Amino acid sequence: ELRAPVIRKVLLEAGLEVVDKWCAVQLSDDVFDPAMLPELKDIPELVWCSSDTLAAGLTNHLRSCGIRVPQDVSVVGFNGFFSENSAEERIATITHPFYQLGEKAVDLLLEYFEHGLNENNSHVLLDTGLFKGTTLRKKP
Repeated sequence: ELRAPVIRKVLLEAGLEVVDKWCAVQLSDDVFDPAMLPELKDIPELVWCSSDTLAAGLTNHLRSCGIRVPQDVSVVGFNGFFSENSAEERIATITHPFYQLGEKAVDLLLEYFEHGLNENNSHVLLDTGLFKGTTLRKKP
């Protein structure tokens, strides 16, 4: 899973504790499956997910089990698609610089067509950030 190291890095840089067993990762990001979670005891301050879709499903599941989000546990997703989903519920998420991503993709393609595959166009890392939505507990 390529997302996990990026998620860990952003959360740690934001001063948030990361507990690996409380990472919700699924092969399909379409449907949240509660069976992938450990027992809902000793839940940490933060649960992170490999997509915003999973984070939304997890948030609903936790609330249906009587766990308050974000008062009892913060939930963070990944990809930034849900950051503007509604005024009352904005999933905290690891965001991408989408404009820069598109711009860089075009640059890499042009470089590739002009010079073939090389170290300048084979791998690029872009900065990500943390969108502090309503599912992220505020620090006192």
